[in-house]
Amino acid sequence: MDLDDDVDDIMNTETAMGGFDEDEGEFNPADFKDDATGDEMDVLKDGTVKKKLIRVGNGYEKPKKHYEVFINYTGWFGEGDNKREFDSNSAEGKTRSYTIGSGGMCEGFDAALKQMKKGEKAKLTIAASKAYGEEGWPERSVPPNAVLEYEVEVDDWYNVEEVSQTNGGVLVKTIEDSAHWEKPRDEDAVFVRYRLRLLEDDIWLYSEGYGGGEEPKRYLLSELPLAGLRQGLKNVKKGSKVTITMASEYAYGAEGDANVQVPPNATLLAEVDFADMHSIEDPNKDGGVKVELFAKPGSAWQKGKMGSKCVIAYKAMLQGEGPEEPRTFKDESGVEVELGGDNGEDITLGLEQALELMVAGQQAEVTVKPEYGYGKAGKENWVGPDDTILYHVTLEKLEPAPSAYNLSNSQKKEYSDGLKARGNEAFKAGHTRRALRLYNAAVEPFKHVDGISATDEKAMALEIRSACYLNLAACYDKIADWANSLSACNKVLDSKPDNKKALFRRGKALLGLGRLMDAKTDLEKLQEQDGSDKAVLAALADLRKKQRIADQQDKAIFSKMFS
Repeated sequence: MDLDDDVDDIMNTETAMGGFDEDEGEFNPADFKDDATGDEMDVLKDGTVKKKLIRVGNGYEKPKKHYEVFINYTGWFGEGDNKREFDSNSAEGKTRSYTIGSGGMCEGFDAALKQMKKGEKAKLTIAASKAYGEEGWPERSVPPNAVLEYEVEVDDWYNVEEVSQTNGGVLVKTIEDSAHWEKPRDEDAVFVRYRLRLLEDDIWLYSEGYGGGEEPKRYLLSELPLAGLRQGLKNVKKGSKVTITMASEYAYGAEGDANVQVPPNATLLAEVDFADMHSIEDPNKDGGVKVELFAKPGSAWQKGKMGSKCVIAYKAMLQGEGPEEPRTFKDESGVEVELGGDNGEDITLGLEQALELMVAGQQAEVTVKPEYGYGKAGKENWVGPDDTILYHVTLEKLEPAPSAYNLSNSQKKEYSDGLKARGNEAFKAGHTRRALRLYNAAVEPFKHVDGISATDEKAMALEIRSACYLNLAACYDKIADWANSLSACNKVLDSKPDNKKALFRRGKALLGLGRLMDAKTDLEKLQEQDGSDKAVLAALADLRKKQRIADQQDKAIFSKMFS
């Protein structure tokens, strides 16, 4: 097939804040009101639990199920001369710690607590059906069907959250909250100290990082040793200190672990100091480049993109064998880099992609596999064939590129044409992945053309858009990324349904994906237009071969079904 596009010629050459409802502490705008002393609330809306305000609390937060609440309280039953105290923490001489939902108090008491604020004091009246019912509480002399009265003061609480989809099996209690907002993902690196004990014991059985002078230990979150730690920490902000309670199925299970003296079916409590985290990014979603980003300095937020100018310091290393330390082969500072520009062989595609994820002043550890580094060729005497490169890089300065969206359509054309030309050079040199990156940047200003009203400018935009997507499809074809090749071809065919190059590349992509009948439709349509096109004939021959294999496999399956 005669493919004469830019690339065709090349190819031919090769915190929850606010009010909460009475059930689970969920947000309820109706609770945003100025409570006043003497106000009475019908907590469950059925008259069984009433709360009368004695002292107004602070703020808007209210506790939820599993929260550890610190309270002072006294409970009575009976009236007048028959009124009897049956429960109080006053004899203990200190505030009592109580976990909402633990069953230590009656149902109505829990419901009322979830409608109280820090510092609040209230009188509770609880019907027997929400107290101790027909059985009463004989140990405390509470008779059957007794109406209870409490005076309760909420001093403070610890937030305790139930990790979703664990059915209460993992609970996270915040001891020291953090001003940070970041929470880790499975792929991120976390720096933690933690120690473990049985829930009902005070003896620590195992610890990491709590020895004298020990630094927090680095883990990938997905590699933390217990499921409860992994799931719990995903709900914790960087810089916080928490405890994580883990039912046995999220700890050592039915067998326990004799090495750390954990018996079978034991519930554990972990004390965790979540000191820091590094997000780990995979810009290509294929593991070819992994970027571990250190903390951003100050309030910097702007990242680089195509056309941005950077000054970097970096150390390039090769991974050692076994326990061997990485071997440094390049250590530079003050290096000027233009993202998407001609930066010489020292700046690999993987390193350049890492720079696009960083802000000025930030550091990163970057792992670059050969397809984003020096490939099978290697580099001189430094990098061997198929070597993985490790970088430690600092983005010392960043000069952002102007936004293409603020340019006129003619300026956008100039911008896209420049990137497309660089993409063609990269493709000619065999740097397919670098070409992909350039073509993707080139098409960006013209991805959406509906807002262009002038007919001639819209036609120009569609031409650029189509050329870029055709070149992208050529690149994807070269690395056998059939799904993305199909997507790029479809974008061309949306506006140009008879484009021969898009139909041909789509046919090849469909063939690669095993969608033989769809591929046949595109390729036969092209054959009707030019029955002598060698590229189309070769693709059809490949299709027939694959179809024969598929038919034989189907025949074998049906033969077994009916034998």
